[in-house]
Amino acid sequence: MFESYFVNLQDIGKTEVILTLAENVGLDSKELEMILQENRNEPDVDKAIELAHSYGFRGVPMYLINDTYNIFGAQSLDYFRERLQSISEENIK
Repeated sequence: MFESYFVNLQDIGKTEVILTLAENVGLDSKELEMILQENRNEPDVDKAIELAHSYGFRGVPMYLINDTYNIFGAQSLDYFRERLQSISEENIK
């Protein structure tokens, strides 16, 4: 999905694009089309969004570690190392 959007510049907001991508990875595009038309997964999506907000997700990328620690945005490898080390040390205490 991300490659299609960011690399291939496809409009992933269009149902036909999503269905083609689904077929390309072996999913049943007819079943997916019915799910999308009927909004069958809407309650699950709403629940997932609510959960993400409760953890502080405001955008992507965002990393949640041990259901407690957040790392927001695209960060350098050094930042991740420092943050993970800090989290590790805090959890040892």
